[in-house]
Amino acid sequence: IEKQAMENELSNWKETVDSLNEELAKEKTVTVDLDKELDEATIRLTEHETTIESLKGELDQTAASVERLSLEMKNFKEEKEREHELLTIEKQAMENELSNWKETVDSLNEELAKEKTVTVDLDKELDEATIRLTEHETTIESLKGELDQTAASVERLSLEMKNFKEEKEREHELLTIEKQAME
Repeated sequence: IEKQAMENELSNWKETVDSLNEELAKEKTVTVDLDKELDEATIRLTEHETTIESLKGELDQTAASVERLSLEMKNFKEEKEREHELLTIEKQAMENELSNWKETVDSLNEELAKEKTVTVDLDKELDEATIRLTEHETTIESLKGELDQTAASVERLSLEMKNFKEEKEREHELLTIEKQAME
């Protein structure tokens, strides 16, 4: 009878552990999916950073306001690198946590709670990455607008310079004619 009671109790514990393991596996799947979405958002951010660098190359030869924007973009990139380093550290910490799971019900419950917290944090980080992506797109549009304005200013100045040169050439011709007439 005692043996049967122990077998029943062991069976109950095994079912509890199996159930918790299934729930843990589901939570890990959610974590992996969110991590993939975060990686995709990071790729899109990197693509935007490349576009911004290209625009900076065109704007380097224009007005002082573009230099200010270039500095802002450099600071933004450094911030993104710091955020990426923090994300890598958090990811490594999570992987280390996952490798240390214990086999008892109490530890499974504790680790499951940690996984749920990480899932919420990753969801928040994904929301923040989406906001940063939108900010990047706004910055790109602003840079394109300034580039268009600068190009129009250069074109206007070029026309003014051409007109100025033509006027000076006419004045020079008149002075030459007057000089010859005086001789």
